[in-house]
Parts: sequence; C-alpha cells; structure tokens
Amino acid sequence: MRVGASYSHARLFRAKGIPTVVIGSTPRDGGGPDEHILVDELVRVAAVQALSAWHFLQVAK
Repeated sequence: MRVGASYSHARLFRAKGIPTVVIGSTPRDGGGPDEHILVDELVRVAAVQALSAWHFLQVAK
C-alpha cells in the first residue's frame, strides 16, 4: 500500500477541507493488458474494509 493516490478523486475532497483516506492496492500497469495487484495487498485491503464496516456497525448501534 502507498500514500498519495494521484488517480483518486480524494484530492477534490481535500481541496474543500474534507478529511479523506484512500484505501486500496498499489496499481500495477493500471489500465494495461497486464494490470494486476498482489494477493498480499488484496488480503490486507479486504481486512481493512471488513474491520472498518464492523467498527461502523458497532458505533451505529
């Protein structure tokens, strides 16, 4: 994973002062015929999303 996703719309939110986090895998050959991600990154991103959803649902109770 990395910091500073230039391909995201997050920059538009940040420009308006809205705190923004982009979570995802590091793009490799994005948009090309060999576009791919690493399995380890997929697992980590899935874990972050699952735990974030769980936390959100716990707080919403």
